[in-house]
Amino acid sequence: MSELKYRPEIDGLRAIAVLAVVVYHASAAWLPGGFVGVDVFFVISGYLITSLLLREWKRHGRIDLMAFYARRARRLLPAVWVVIATSVAAGSVLFAPGRALDGVADSAIASLLFVANLHFVRITGGYFDGPSGEMPLLHLWSLSVEEQFYLVLPLLLIAVLRWRGPRAVPGTLVLASLASLLLAENWLQIRASIAFYQMPARFWELAAGGLVATLGVRGLKAWAPPTLLATGLLLVLLAVAWGPGEHFPGVGALPAVAGTWLVLWAIHDEGALGLPGVVLRSRVMVFFGLISYSLYLWHWPLLAFERMLTIGPANPWVRLGLCALAVVLAWLSYRFVETPFRRSMPTLPKPRVVAMGAAGSLALLASVLALGKLMIGPPPDALVSAAENDRPANMRRCHYGLDDSIAGLKPASCRSLPAREPALVIWGDSHALAWQPFGWEVASAANQSAIGFTLDSCAPISNFATRRPDFPGHREKCQRHNALVRDYLRQHRVDTLVIAAHWLAYFQDRPTHAGEVFQSPASIATGLEQAVAEVAPRVRRVILIEPSPALLERAPKCIAAGLLDRCAMPRDMFDHQAAPARRVLANIAARHDNVEVLDPRDFFCNEVECPVLKDGYALFWDDNHVSSTAARAFARAYLREPARWSLSGGGTPGANARTLPVQ
Repeated sequence: MSELKYRPEIDGLRAIAVLAVVVYHASAAWLPGGFVGVDVFFVISGYLITSLLLREWKRHGRIDLMAFYARRARRLLPAVWVVIATSVAAGSVLFAPGRALDGVADSAIASLLFVANLHFVRITGGYFDGPSGEMPLLHLWSLSVEEQFYLVLPLLLIAVLRWRGPRAVPGTLVLASLASLLLAENWLQIRASIAFYQMPARFWELAAGGLVATLGVRGLKAWAPPTLLATGLLLVLLAVAWGPGEHFPGVGALPAVAGTWLVLWAIHDEGALGLPGVVLRSRVMVFFGLISYSLYLWHWPLLAFERMLTIGPANPWVRLGLCALAVVLAWLSYRFVETPFRRSMPTLPKPRVVAMGAAGSLALLASVLALGKLMIGPPPDALVSAAENDRPANMRRCHYGLDDSIAGLKPASCRSLPAREPALVIWGDSHALAWQPFGWEVASAANQSAIGFTLDSCAPISNFATRRPDFPGHREKCQRHNALVRDYLRQHRVDTLVIAAHWLAYFQDRPTHAGEVFQSPASIATGLEQAVAEVAPRVRRVILIEPSPALLERAPKCIAAGLLDRCAMPRDMFDHQAAPARRVLANIAARHDNVEVLDPRDFFCNEVECPVLKDGYALFWDDNHVSSTAARAFARAYLREPARWSLSGGGTPGANARTLPVQ
C-alpha cells in the first residue's frame, strides 16, 4: 500500500473548511458563505485520493481496488455508523411515529447505502429551504457524493493508465472537469438541487483536486509556494465570508475551488510556505483538521435536533453550546472510533475489511428498519399527523418549486375537473398553492373546474426582480412563469382570477429567513398594479386575497410540544405587519370595477391572537401557509354569501372595489 507524506498544512485547510461549515450551520447570518467549506473538502479529497492511486500505480504498476475500498471503509464507515445509530436512536426517543421520525429513518437508510444525495434531491426543495434545516442526517449527502466519486475515479484512472499512460491523466481530468462544470451549469437552469446534490455536477470539484496530484514536485521558484498559498487562502476566505453568489455549484463555486487548488499546489510542491504555512500547521488548526471528519458528522444532527425541538427564535448561546459539544464529541470519535479502526485493521485481509464494512452497514440498516417499527417515543398524535399532511394533494405534481423547471408546464393535467375548461384560475406563489383548495371548493360549488398556476417565491407581478442567492436564475424563471399565466388568460375564457401571495414578506422591505432579497415594496406595488391592469379586462372578476397570518413556529411542532399559546401570532402584530399590503391591495381594487379584496383576518384571528387551531383542526400546515382544511372552510364561509360569487353568471359584480370580510 502506498502512503502519502503527512502534511499538517492540509489539516489546517481542513480546519478552515469544517469551521466555516459549522459556523454557517449554527447561523447563516454569521458566515453567509460557510457552506462552501464542503467544496473545499471535495477538492482536498480529490487531491488525496488521486495522489494515493497514482503513487500506487507508479510503484506497483497497478491499482488494487480491494485495498483502496478497504482503506476507504476503515476511514469513513466506523464514525458515520456511530452518528447514524445515535441519530436514529435519539429520533425514536424524541419523536412520535410520523413524518419527523420517518424522515430520520429514511435518511439513515439512504446514508447507509451511500445514496443520501439522491434521497435529499427527491424529498427537499433544495439544501437551503427551511424544512431541510430539520433533517438530522442531511449533511451526509456530501459523504454520498464522495463515495460515488470513489467508485468512478479508480476505474477512470485504471482505464486511462492502461490505454494511454500517465501522461494522459491530466488531460483526462481537465476534460472530465469541464464536462462536469458544463453539466452543473445546465442542471442549474433545470433544477438547482440536482446540480447541488448530484455527483456528476460535483465531479469537477473533486477532479480539480486530483489534477494537483499530477503536477511535478519542486518545480516552482522559492517565492511561488508562499504566494500561491496566500492567494489561495484569500480566495477561500472571501468565498466563505461573502458566499459564492449565483450559479452555484457551477461557476459560482470557482473561487473556493480555485483557492483550494492553489493552496494544495503550494503544499504539493514541497517548498517553503512562509507565514501562511506556519498558520496552517499551528497546533490549533491541526487539531481541528484532525477531528474535521468527526466534527462534520456530529455538529449537524445536534443543530438539527435543536431546531426540531425549539419553539420560536433560536438562542445563539444554545447554538454555540451545541457547537462546543460537537467539538467534544468529535474528539471522542476521533480518539476512540476513527483512530483505533484505522490502526487495528490494516493487518486484516483486504476482502475481509470490505466484507466487514458491508456487513456492518447491512446490520445497521436492519436495525434502523426494525427501530422504525418500535414505539419508543411518545404516542403518535393524530392532530400532529393531520397538520403535517394538510396541504394540497397535487402539490408535487402541479406546483413548481424553487428548483423545478417550468419547461414542461402542462396546465390541463392540473385542473380540479380535468374534462372541463377551468372557469377559475389561481395565480401566485406557494401561498396561492395553499389557497388552491379554496378555489377548488368555490369552483365545485358552481359545478365548474379550476386550475392553479403557482411557483415558489414568485410574486404575481409584471416586473419581478427578486433574487435568491441560493437559486440562480429564479428571477428569469418567475418572469417566464408569469408570462405563461398571462398568455393562458389571453387564450382562454376565464370567469374568475384569484391572486394570492406571501404579501407579508413582499412588503416587509427586508431579506427573508432564506436570504431572499425582494425588490422594494413600491416596486412590488407597481408591478402588481400593472399585472392586474393587464389581466382584469380579460376576466369577469379578479379577487385579491389579503395576507394570512404567520405563526411564530410551524404548526405541527407547536401542537406536538403543546405550546399553542407561544406559537400564536398576536393580532395587533399581524394587523401591523399586514397593513402595508392591505393598503396596496385596496388601492388597486379601487381603480378597477371588477376587482375585489378578500379579507381573511377575522377567519384566522380573534381579537387577541391568530391561533394555531380552530374548531379542532390546524389553520396552517407550517408557520405561514394556510392548511387545506382552513382554505376549504374559508371557502364555505365565503359561499354563504352567494350573491358575491357567481362563476357561471355574467356581467359586472354589484358592489366592487370593497373588502369582503369572512368570519
